[in-house]
Amino acid sequence: MPSLHQIKIFRKYISRHGISDRLQEYVVPESAMIVVIPAYLEKDYIFDCLDSLIRSADQVEEQIGVIIVVNASVTAPDVVVKEQEELFRSLTAFARENQKDNLRFYPLKEFNIRKKYAGVGSARKIGMDQAVYMFSRWENYEGVIVSLDADATVAPNYFAELLKYFSNVKRSGCSIFFQHPLEGEERDAIVLYELYLRYYKNALAFTGFPYAFHTVGSAFALRADRYVRAGGMPRKQAGEDFYLIQKAVQMGGWGELNTTCVYPSSRQSGRVPFGTGPSVRKMVEGRVEYLTYNIEAFIDLKQFFDQADRLFGISENDFKDLLKTFPEGVRYFLLNDNFFDSLHDLNRNCSTVEVFRKRFFELFNAFKVVKYLNFVHERYYAKTDVVDMALRLLELMRVKCECEKAPEKVLNVYRDLERNS
Repeated sequence: MPSLHQIKIFRKYISRHGISDRLQEYVVPESAMIVVIPAYLEKDYIFDCLDSLIRSADQVEEQIGVIIVVNASVTAPDVVVKEQEELFRSLTAFARENQKDNLRFYPLKEFNIRKKYAGVGSARKIGMDQAVYMFSRWENYEGVIVSLDADATVAPNYFAELLKYFSNVKRSGCSIFFQHPLEGEERDAIVLYELYLRYYKNALAFTGFPYAFHTVGSAFALRADRYVRAGGMPRKQAGEDFYLIQKAVQMGGWGELNTTCVYPSSRQSGRVPFGTGPSVRKMVEGRVEYLTYNIEAFIDLKQFFDQADRLFGISENDFKDLLKTFPEGVRYFLLNDNFFDSLHDLNRNCSTVEVFRKRFFELFNAFKVVKYLNFVHERYYAKTDVVDMALRLLELMRVKCECEKAPEKVLNVYRDLERNS
C-alpha cells in the first residue's frame, strides 16, 4: 500500500508541473513499466527501435507502455513541422497495427515547446511526467520509467532483465549496459568516444567516488517515486540525463544492469551541443583529437577522498594543516572553492562519521568533481590522448590488456570489465 507521504509528493509534483492526462484518446491498461522515447526528425530510425521493443516484449508477460513524444519548437520551420506531422501519423498507424496484449504504443504530439526549452530534455520530461501521472492514477508509485532514444535498439532480453532487476524492491534505478555499433565511416570515431565514456566512469570509480555510473540518456531506468523525489527531468537541451541521474543516485538504491544491452546510434549529429552525435561528427570531420582528463588528476583526487574521514569534525586550523599534505591541484581547488565553509556546515549536521561519510559525497558530488577536473586542467594538467589514459588506468586497476595502443581492443577490455562486474 502506498504511504500518505508518497501520495502527497506525487500530487504536489503533478500540480506544480501542471501535468494532465495526455493519453485520454488511448485505452491504457495498467502497466508495470513505461518506456519514454523523444522523437525529433527520426523517421529513418525509430521503427527499428520500436521493432526491437516488440521482440523484447515477446519474452515477458507483464504489461508495458511506450510513450513516444513527437516534439517541435513553436519556432520550428514549416519543413520540420511537416515532417514531424508525418512522423506522428506514421507512429499512430504503427501503434494501431502493432498493439500487443502486453505492449502498447502511445504517440504524443507536442509542437508548442518554447524555443528556450526546445530539445531532448523537454521531450523526455513531457513523456516521463506523463508516466508519473499514469502511475499515480494506478496508485503504483514504484512503477518503472525507462529512458530510451529513438535511434537506439535493445537486446531481446531487455524487458525481461529490467523486470527481473526491479523485482528487488530495494532497487530504485539503474544504468543499463550499452554498446555503440562499430560500423561505417564513424567506426573509428565512435570507438574513441565510447572509450572516453568508459574511461571516465572507471577513473571516477578508481578515486573511491561512490556514485560512478554511466549517464547515457538512452540507457537508464528508475522508479516513478525516485523520479519525483529527484525533481523530475530538467528541461535542458543536452545533459539532462546527467542532472537527473546524479540527483537520483545520491538517494541510494542505484545500480548497474549489465545482463542486457542498449545499442545507441553511432550516427553524426549536430542537434545538441555535446554528446555522442556532435563528438562523432567532429572526429569524422577531422576537427579534433579525442583528448580526455589526465589520469594524474584522478590519482590526486583519490588521495583526497582517501582522507575524507579525517575531515569529520575538523577545525579550520587542522583543515589548513591537512591541506598541505594534498596534491597542489587539489589544495588550490579546495581553497578557491571555499570548501571549508561548506565542510563546516556539513559537520554541524553530522553526529557520526558514518553519517558524515555518506553526506560528504553529497557535498563533493559529481558536479563538484567536474568542476575540480576543469580547474586542474586549466592550471596543472593537459588533457591527454584517451587511449593512453585508458591504458594507464587499466594498469592502475591491475587489469591485463595485451593490446598495445589498438583503440578497439582497449574498448573491448573495458566493455568486458563492465559487463562482468
